[in-house]
Amino acid sequence: MTDPAITRTETDEFIADSARVGEAFLGKYLVATTSGSSGRPGVFLMSRDEMHTASAVAGGEMNRQLIRRLVRSAAIVRLLRGRRRIASVIPTGGHFAMYSVWKSGSDGAETKRRAIHAGDPLPDIVDALNEFRPAGLVGCAGTVYMLANEKEAGRLKIDPGFIQLLGEGLPEDQFTKVESAFGAVTVDTYACTEAPGLSHSCTEGWHHVHTDSVIFEPVDSLHRPTPPGERSHAVLLTVLYRRTQPILRYELADSVLQRPDPCPCGSRYPAFRVQGRTWDILETADGRPVALAQFILLALRRRVDGVRLIQLEQVSPSHMQIRMEAQEGTDPEGLWTAVLRELPDLFAENGLGHFTFSRSDERPEFSPSGKFRYFQKSL
Repeated sequence: MTDPAITRTETDEFIADSARVGEAFLGKYLVATTSGSSGRPGVFLMSRDEMHTASAVAGGEMNRQLIRRLVRSAAIVRLLRGRRRIASVIPTGGHFAMYSVWKSGSDGAETKRRAIHAGDPLPDIVDALNEFRPAGLVGCAGTVYMLANEKEAGRLKIDPGFIQLLGEGLPEDQFTKVESAFGAVTVDTYACTEAPGLSHSCTEGWHHVHTDSVIFEPVDSLHRPTPPGERSHAVLLTVLYRRTQPILRYELADSVLQRPDPCPCGSRYPAFRVQGRTWDILETADGRPVALAQFILLALRRRVDGVRLIQLEQVSPSHMQIRMEAQEGTDPEGLWTAVLRELPDLFAENGLGHFTFSRSDERPEFSPSGKFRYFQKSL
């Protein structure tokens, strides 16, 4: 930290009090914590000026695109008819970045803005949204994808004009499903606590990183530059506006593919797609990487009907436990039979035939910050 008034002891005391979420620490800093998916929770502080810079850079570009698309579509009518009520389905159980930002801008009134805890049971989230009837929906990408299934099933009855996805992005087919289910103008904002507003999606299905506020370096496992057109092992991130807590070549465990040519959407920002989290990737017997979450489990959904949520936990070098939740109206035992039959075949087709699988009676787990991991390791 560059401000000597900030101490870890006082910061920890502040974080321990959930009633202070969104309050300015020392009168001038927004505090945000991560869920510790990499093994240790992070604590990040930003001054008001730094927050304003992040919002101006990211929000300005995204909002310009959003307004243009709304004006050109019938979705603008739904936004106005809904009196601009915005529902945010985000983690509300602590000083997580999404909730801290929401609280810092809230006046306590919930007539126009409402936060709904992303960790609540899905039926409860659906009921809360049906009661509030938002004109716009903001939420963790994985949660909004599950809500798209609820919309298609007829249980979710909201009709938002726009949707903003938060967090680590969605695979292209899941993003398309969200757009199709809601018929809303949808923007995917891939970002992280370290760099809020890191990027936004375009109409061509690519993300554009805001390189006037960050340095974004795709690298291999030895931190050597990965050229455009090749999938990286990770990304090194430098955030140019963070002066209270400098972020310099900070490793994000995201495998990305940077587009080698200009994006047809016309944006001059570099375009990329997230290929998977580093810990979501397994290696085949010949060393070829497989992005587990985005390919194998999505392929399983295409082969087996009735899966609402599925999560794999690697408990040994060659064994996976399966946590699963069935859609309503599906025979659970029949679904388990189908999954335990198809999943080994899918792994084998991707060069991972040495894995065995067992059924777990535990439900799929969300992280404390509301993120859902298709794949976990507990080796």
